[in-house]
Amino acid sequence: MAKLKDGRILVVEYKGKHIIDSRDTKEKGMIGELWEKHAAGRGLFMIVEKSKDGLGTGEQIRKKIS
Repeated sequence: MAKLKDGRILVVEYKGKHIIDSRDTKEKGMIGELWEKHAAGRGLFMIVEKSKDGLGTGEQIRKKIS
């Protein structure tokens, strides 16, 4: 969890390839999306992987923040 300069809170969970499709990961993703929705723009949640859609972890985070 990190507080961004603009006051938003970013929650990031890293998942390895071997568990990205697990039930637990899907449940955490749903909970995170619900939290983000109710945070009214003040909270961001994401699950990152080593590589997703050609983006590394840092690039995934930068994309979410912008």
